[in-house]
Parts: sequence; C-alpha cells; structure tokens
Amino acid sequence: VKRPLFRMYSSVGVGLTINSYAKTTVFEPSFQFVPLGMSAGKDVFFFAEIGGGVAVNFIGYHLGLGYRF
Repeated sequence: VKRPLFRMYSSVGVGLTINSYAKTTVFEPSFQFVPLGMSAGKDVFFFAEIGGGVAVNFIGYHLGLGYRF
C-alpha cells in the first residue's frame, strides 16, 4: 500500500557486521527481515516495523522517526 501520507511495506536486508573488541576485529554476515512495516508522514515520518535478524540480535519491533530527503 502506498498513499501520499501512509505506506505499508516488507523488506529483507543482507550485510556485514563488524565487531571490534580486545584488539580483535571480526567480520560476520548479517541479515534482517521485516514482514510488516508501516510509515506515516511525508518528509518527516513515523515508522513501525515488526521483524527480526542477526544484525542486532533482534526479534520484535522498531519504532521511530525518519526524514526523507
């Protein structure tokens, strides 16, 4: 669903996590999935996402504000 002030979306992301501790740097693959995301607003918007992934050891939801430029 994509309207001028409201969007619903799904996403999948693949990337690289870099951890550095105790003079050691580790590169690990990471992924994140969002089966349901919603945003409301135009340039400044509120978003809510339900999903999970290993990028931040995350299962649950994200809420926040964003800015489109």
